[in-house]
Amino acid sequence: MMRKKHYLLMEGENPLGGKWNYDVENCQKYDGKVAIPAPMLFKNDVSKIFQEIVQTGIEYFGEVDPAQLIWPINRRQSLELLNSFVSNLLPCFGTYQDAMIGQSW
Repeated sequence: MMRKKHYLLMEGENPLGGKWNYDVENCQKYDGKVAIPAPMLFKNDVSKIFQEIVQTGIEYFGEVDPAQLIWPINRRQSLELLNSFVSNLLPCFGTYQDAMIGQSW
Protein backbone atom coordinates (compact mmCIF):
# COMPACT_ATOMS: atom_id res chain seq x y z
CA MET A 1 0.00 0.00 0.00
CA MET A 2 2.79 2.45 0.93
CA ARG A 3 4.79 1.61 -2.17
CA LYS A 4 1.77 2.39 -4.33
CA LYS A 5 0.81 5.50 -2.37
CA HIS A 6 4.30 7.04 -2.54
CA TYR A 7 5.30 5.40 -5.81
CA LEU A 8 8.41 3.79 -4.31
CA LEU A 9 10.15 0.84 -5.98
CA MET A 10 7.44 0.72 -8.62
CA GLU A 11 7.37 0.24 -12.39
CA GLY A 12 4.03 1.66 -13.44
CA GLU A 13 1.44 -0.23 -11.39
CA ASN A 14 3.79 -3.17 -10.74
CA PRO A 15 6.51 -3.65 -8.12
CA LEU A 16 10.06 -3.02 -9.26
CA GLY A 17 11.71 -6.41 -9.78
CA GLY A 18 8.37 -8.18 -10.13
CA LYS A 19 7.78 -9.05 -6.46
CA TRP A 20 6.02 -7.21 -3.66
CA ASN A 21 7.90 -9.01 -0.91
CA TYR A 22 11.29 -10.68 -0.64
CA ASP A 23 10.97 -11.82 2.98
CA VAL A 24 11.36 -15.51 2.11
CA GLU A 25 14.93 -14.72 1.07
CA ASN A 26 15.88 -13.02 4.35
CA CYS A 27 14.43 -15.34 6.96
CA GLN A 28 17.24 -17.87 7.13
CA LYS A 29 18.23 -19.47 10.41
CA TYR A 30 21.79 -18.77 11.47
CA ASP A 31 23.75 -21.80 10.30
CA GLY A 32 27.25 -20.86 11.49
CA LYS A 33 28.61 -20.57 7.96
CA VAL A 34 29.34 -16.89 8.42
CA ALA A 35 31.27 -15.70 11.45
CA ILE A 36 29.51 -13.12 13.57
CA PRO A 37 31.82 -10.12 13.89
CA ALA A 38 32.28 -8.58 17.30
CA PRO A 39 30.14 -5.47 17.69
CA MET A 40 31.83 -2.08 17.47
CA LEU A 41 31.54 -0.59 20.94
CA PHE A 42 32.70 2.76 22.21
CA LYS A 43 33.82 3.82 25.69
CA ASN A 44 32.33 7.28 26.00
CA ASP A 45 32.35 8.99 29.37
CA VAL A 46 28.96 10.67 29.67
CA SER A 47 29.01 10.87 33.47
CA LYS A 48 28.36 14.61 33.59
CA ILE A 49 25.26 14.57 31.41
CA PHE A 50 24.05 11.38 33.07
CA GLN A 51 24.17 13.12 36.47
CA GLU A 52 22.15 15.99 35.04
CA ILE A 53 19.54 13.53 33.77
CA VAL A 54 19.33 11.83 37.17
CA GLN A 55 19.17 15.14 39.06
CA THR A 56 16.37 16.51 36.89
CA GLY A 57 14.33 13.33 37.29
CA ILE A 58 14.09 12.57 33.60
CA GLU A 59 12.90 9.00 33.17
CA TYR A 60 15.00 6.61 31.12
CA PHE A 61 15.03 2.88 30.57
CA GLY A 62 17.74 0.26 30.57
CA GLU A 63 21.02 0.25 32.38
CA VAL A 64 23.83 2.62 31.54
CA ASP A 65 27.47 2.68 32.56
CA PRO A 66 27.96 6.43 32.23
CA ALA A 67 31.74 6.04 32.39
CA GLN A 68 31.72 3.75 29.33
CA LEU A 69 28.67 4.37 27.13
CA ILE A 70 28.94 1.90 24.26
CA TRP A 71 26.92 3.89 21.69
CA PRO A 72 28.29 6.61 19.37
CA ILE A 73 27.83 10.16 20.61
CA ASN A 74 29.06 12.26 17.70
CA ARG A 75 29.28 12.33 13.91
CA ARG A 76 32.77 10.80 13.76
CA GLN A 77 31.77 7.80 15.85
CA SER A 78 28.48 7.42 13.99
CA LEU A 79 30.26 7.34 10.63
CA GLU A 80 32.80 4.88 12.03
CA LEU A 81 29.95 2.59 13.12
CA LEU A 82 28.18 2.99 9.77
CA ASN A 83 31.36 2.12 7.87
CA SER A 84 31.90 -0.92 10.08
CA PHE A 85 28.33 -2.07 9.43
CA VAL A 86 28.64 -1.59 5.67
CA SER A 87 31.99 -3.42 5.52
CA ASN A 88 31.40 -6.22 8.03
CA LEU A 89 27.68 -6.83 8.39
CA LEU A 90 25.79 -5.61 5.34
CA PRO A 91 27.04 -8.35 2.96
CA CYS A 92 25.10 -11.02 4.93
CA PHE A 93 22.45 -8.78 6.47
CA GLY A 94 19.63 -9.71 4.10
CA THR A 95 20.09 -13.43 4.59
CA TYR A 96 20.27 -13.39 8.39
CA GLN A 97 18.54 -10.14 9.36
CA ASP A 98 15.82 -11.92 11.34
CA ALA A 99 18.05 -14.67 12.81
CA MET A 100 18.62 -14.73 16.56
CA ILE A 101 21.04 -16.83 18.59
CA GLY A 102 21.79 -16.89 22.29
CA GLN A 103 25.52 -16.25 21.86
CA SER A 104 25.13 -12.82 20.25
CA TRP A 105 23.15 -9.76 21.26
